Amino acid sequence: MSKESLKAEYLMNECDRVVKYCGSIIPQPQQERLQKLSQELQDAINTNNLSKMESQSEDARRELDNLPDEVKLIQACLLAIRQACAVAPTEANAMSDKLFRMLGAMESDDGNEANRLWSELQPDIQRWLNKELPSNSIVTGITR
Repeated sequence: MSKESLKAEYLMNECDRVVKYCGSIIPQPQQERLQKLSQELQDAINTNNLSKMESQSEDARRELDNLPDEVKLIQACLLAIRQACAVAPTEANAMSDKLFRMLGAMESDDGNEANRLWSELQPDIQRWLNKELPSNSIVTGITR
């Protein structure tokens, strides 16, 4: 796969993920634009149209940058959970559960529950976003 197609696939998946998990807090016109961009990126990948991949990737990046702050916060949570999953899967599962319960509370307009879950989740999210993950370095020169 080319660099352009990898970027296009990442952005396509990000558009889909944002609409799936945050649809209730994204304005309807923006949801429709994200879905359209995702489909156009998929079409460009399927036809291996590099120029279309590049232009649609730029549009998708702009649209993702213009998401509401709440959605960007949820994106940061998902990133922290992915990082935790690599090192501490049990903790990542607990964080994921709280995040999805918080999203459910937001969707059902239960602000108290959403705020309570966010206050529980926030320290873990901050810790994992600030944590350096161990690198997978290969030790050479081992002797007996």
